Amino acid sequence: MWERLRPGDTLPLLKGMPAGQEPSWAAGHPVGAAYATLSAVAAQGAGLLAPAAATAVTEVVAAHRGRCRPRGSWLEQALDGLSEGERAGALVAVLAALAPRDLTDEDVAAWRSTDRRFSDHCTVYLLAFGAMAAVEHIADDTAAALHRG
Repeated sequence: MWERLRPGDTLPLLKGMPAGQEPSWAAGHPVGAAYATLSAVAAQGAGLLAPAAATAVTEVVAAHRGRCRPRGSWLEQALDGLSEGERAGALVAVLAALAPRDLTDEDVAAWRSTDRRFSDHCTVYLLAFGAMAAVEHIADDTAAALHRG
């Protein structure tokens, strides 16, 4: 049986997680606290990648403004300059951002095989990095559209 939750009821689950700054549009509200935590987790996820891979993720997601796109040759071309190990992590993050339906267990396993220390915990952080890279562009574009409106 599903229980109806009120905004903020699950915030205690975030206790002990990294904390970031709440965005101005949600400061003081439960969604602001959740967003701040997810943003901080995403920053740590970026740290799981080599600098070249993290930069590639940021650039690819920015080029598409965080908008969904089906997996295709464009992705392989975008990550072409990375080593095999770097590419595996960047691929997971970009797919989380732009093509989450196309992200497979095999993609995650390939990334995790590059370092045996990568755990489920690390996978969540890497996925958060990709997802938040997209969210930030979409939020910026939405705010700009509202401002022009």
